[in-house]
Amino acid sequence: MRYLAHTTIICLEYSELVPDFMTESNYKYHKTQLMRVHGRGGNGNGVLIEFDTIPAKCQEKITAKYGNDLHKYISKQPITKLISVDYKAANIFAGHIKAGGGHLPLDAQQVYTRQAEWLNMINLVLTDRKMLKDTLGISIKTFWEYVIDLHQGDRPVNPKLPKAYDPLRKLLAKYNSEGPVALISKKFGNQNTRKVTPKIENLIVSLYFMKQETTLVEVCRMYRDFIYNKLQVVDINTGEVFNPQEFYVKGEPFPLGESTVDFYLKRPAAQIAINKKRLNNLQWRALHRPYVQRMAPVYAFSKLTMDDRDLPFKDMTGNRPAKTYQIADVASGAIIGKAFSTDKNVELLREAFRDMFQTILCNGWGMPFEIEMERHLTAQMMGKEVDGQFEDDILTAGNLFKHVRVCLGGNAPEKRMEHIFRQKKYTFDNKRPGFQGRFYARNIANRLNTDKDKVRYAYEQIIQNDLDDINSWNNSLHPNQELYPGMSRWDVLENCQNPNLVHHATSAIMPYVGYKARETSIKRGYVQVMKNSYRLPNINILRELKTWKFDAYYIPGPEGIEKVYLYQYGKFIAEATKVIPFQEAQAEMTDADRANADKQWAYQAAFDKMVRETQGSYSVLGTARFDGFEAGETLKVVEEVVVNSTSDEFEEPDNVGFVPKKTSKRGGYKQKEGVSVVSVPNGNSIESAAQWAL
Repeated sequence: MRYLAHTTIICLEYSELVPDFMTESNYKYHKTQLMRVHGRGGNGNGVLIEFDTIPAKCQEKITAKYGNDLHKYISKQPITKLISVDYKAANIFAGHIKAGGGHLPLDAQQVYTRQAEWLNMINLVLTDRKMLKDTLGISIKTFWEYVIDLHQGDRPVNPKLPKAYDPLRKLLAKYNSEGPVALISKKFGNQNTRKVTPKIENLIVSLYFMKQETTLVEVCRMYRDFIYNKLQVVDINTGEVFNPQEFYVKGEPFPLGESTVDFYLKRPAAQIAINKKRLNNLQWRALHRPYVQRMAPVYAFSKLTMDDRDLPFKDMTGNRPAKTYQIADVASGAIIGKAFSTDKNVELLREAFRDMFQTILCNGWGMPFEIEMERHLTAQMMGKEVDGQFEDDILTAGNLFKHVRVCLGGNAPEKRMEHIFRQKKYTFDNKRPGFQGRFYARNIANRLNTDKDKVRYAYEQIIQNDLDDINSWNNSLHPNQELYPGMSRWDVLENCQNPNLVHHATSAIMPYVGYKARETSIKRGYVQVMKNSYRLPNINILRELKTWKFDAYYIPGPEGIEKVYLYQYGKFIAEATKVIPFQEAQAEMTDADRANADKQWAYQAAFDKMVRETQGSYSVLGTARFDGFEAGETLKVVEEVVVNSTSDEFEEPDNVGFVPKKTSKRGGYKQKEGVSVVSVPNGNSIESAAQWAL
């Protein structure tokens, strides 16, 4: 609001009139009638509307807000023009930290900044009396009256300054001596008004810390005795003896009431610290420690999760005997490894791994990148020191899994498997009769009703039910249908695997996850495992063996043990395949029998060939025992006696035999079956070099 230039005509600016006192449509209508408008706006020029031409109803609203004497109101406006933005004060209030921590509320910052701007304007006018006379044309007394009147109607942020002269003048003096912080209310950080200072607060919380069972009443009593010199308090860490006078209020002992002490003991920071001392680590973490926010992997086999569980069903004896260890893929949620037993032990865990790797190997999938689990039981599978050397195991980091993560025991939110168990439990398990729910479950439908808890199962039936539920779980729709539309959990596992998975050779995995057969050996070209015969992929492997004995590992498949993996001294030797018997009766022989027979005959022929080649690789040598033989003398063979071998499979070379057995004290040799003897002129014998070597 101001005067029209070079006149005393009162005018309102467009922004003052619309929309506070007149709507836009009414303004456009009256603008074409009697209402006089000056200017078109733009280029910094405002639109002015003469007050006397505004409709009477709007005039009443305007005078109700600004007063009946608009000329007096206009005379005050030059004062508001002197107010300027104080960025320095705004930064001070924005950065101010309260005594209890934290920043000032935003609305309080705006109020204090506006107060500083008004006080700056007052200082400007009071230090330049010429401005007061020439520019404003008013006296100091009138100036103070105008300031008090104007700041009460200041918008949009009202400074909330004192409404009387003396309080306003005192505030100005304090502002000038202490700066902008003098404007901050005591409730935002004036420590001088507190009876319980931070030092006293620290002491009463520390007293509460002294013993596990310290009560509120005991803290009040100990503090009262301390300030009255009846109890000595010592800092155990530093040895400092506390001085009661340092805890006086206004120089006098000030005992605290129970409500005051209780208030400070229940403050959030104090409660967290107190519970850290009084609760066990698991309880404290569950109650106070913030959880991390995670995203599940997108690709299958990027991460596996595993955990043990007691199946929630009772057997005929009224007990819950069925224990299980299960392994699941995090991305798909599919359970891919499982084992059941009446006892939780390392073998149960290994059986779950065998079940998982059987699925992986049969499908030709890559090795999962990462696995998470609790330390319980798994610590025994992370490798160990044997005779000064570290022996790897399934869960040795970087061995089968590139990353192995050990979760905190009992911290259910950390393990993904806990989430999978819970979803499966309340999706499938609780639908079966006899489900053992919790007594105090949040959902009443999941609570255990002891009146109806009569259903019992045989142990084998409990296991079969869980296998059926796992199958239903794996084949149900993946919960994230936006990412995997129309796909089940197992579909995601099969078709959305991480493209960077490593495909380990089966022989590298088998010593860690396979069953180890009893010490076995190769006999007549075959290896015997679990009453089955297995043949080598190449019979010439026999040439490389150091001993007849093997370590044999296997994982049964749907058709039994199809292959066994042979090792000697920790080194992989070969993958032996099962020998399938064929029907010997021609009348009953099938094409499959003929194919199996051809494989066995081919293996037998390869064995015979290997033996012939081995014999042929040895040199034919002779030895002589007689007196008078001189080095370099050539012996002539005068008689050769050959006895044919008894072997039905092949014929021994003519010059191969065994060392004759001596039969008399006078000398001479008795010829045995299978022995070839070469005679020399003096009656001594030359024995076959090959057999001598044997």
